[in-house]
Amino acid sequence: MAFDLPKEVYIVTAGAIALIIDTTRLTTYFREGARFEQLPPWGLIVFIPASFLGAKIAKSVVNKIPQQYFRKVVAVFLLLVGIKLILLPV
Repeated sequence: MAFDLPKEVYIVTAGAIALIIDTTRLTTYFREGARFEQLPPWGLIVFIPASFLGAKIAKSVVNKIPQQYFRKVVAVFLLLVGIKLILLPV
């Protein structure tokens, strides 16, 4: 959780960890021969800019959350994700 880190540090740290994990995972998928035929050919052209747009929107939302409430907001979202995974497992 956000163990009293400034929200900017928490977000950058979470992003860096996700980048490392996702890069490793995708590299492994491709090395092991996984193919993504169901992904539309235009997918990367749309999805990569969409992820940057999402990050920009998220930044503006996070900037509106005061530091004193940030940890509680993160905790609530983690709780909601946990409940979702219990009720609707992947």
